[in-house]
Amino acid sequence: MDIKNNLPSSNLLQGHRERLKERILKQDLSSFQDYEILEALLMYSIPRKDVKLIAKKLLAEFGSLGCVLCSKPDQLYRFKDVKENTAVLFKLIQAANSSILRRDLINQPILNDWNKIMDYCYVTIGREKKETFHVLFLDAKLHLVLDEKMAEGTINKVPIYPREIIQRALELGATSMVLIHNHPSGDARASEQDVAMTRQLRDIAKPLSIQVSDHIIISRNGATSFKDAGYI
Repeated sequence: MDIKNNLPSSNLLQGHRERLKERILKQDLSSFQDYEILEALLMYSIPRKDVKLIAKKLLAEFGSLGCVLCSKPDQLYRFKDVKENTAVLFKLIQAANSSILRRDLINQPILNDWNKIMDYCYVTIGREKKETFHVLFLDAKLHLVLDEKMAEGTINKVPIYPREIIQRALELGATSMVLIHNHPSGDARASEQDVAMTRQLRDIAKPLSIQVSDHIIISRNGATSFKDAGYI
């Protein structure tokens, strides 16, 4: 009796999933709502379950599709039926997105395309829950040599050691740097400490023919360029 009762529900679920797949293949995804995109992704990590409600709960909790996809495994595991497969899927999506954007920066002067830099910064650290400090090390042609995370801190501060950054630049043969860090609070304005540290790093780097080209603060509500703001 239980088996018979489960058959219609299973058939309905399979039919719904097939229709959603057909829509994805035939329609412009810009017309899809975020919960529909997330639902389609969850179909591949949570089989034999109606995942529409799960998708809506995740969006309600994290606030946006981007924040869901960038969430940590332990955050995801708080939701029933969200297990390791989903965490792996989301992490692969993050890695693929970051890799695609990083490749767009390679073999071209990255400072010539502000939008690509911003896209890369948002994907890399824009939704981190702790302050994280990265450096984009550039060569003489302003091509990206390496993006390296130099420090990770707390929700409102991160320890920066300018001499360690300079040493790494010398090891890589970099002649220019773009500093990047995030403000999880959502406020992208530079603090006095941010400005002071950047100027200290600039002053140490200058005699070594290394330029601090910019310092970018990323938040979920926007970004600040120290160069545009006149801080460096």
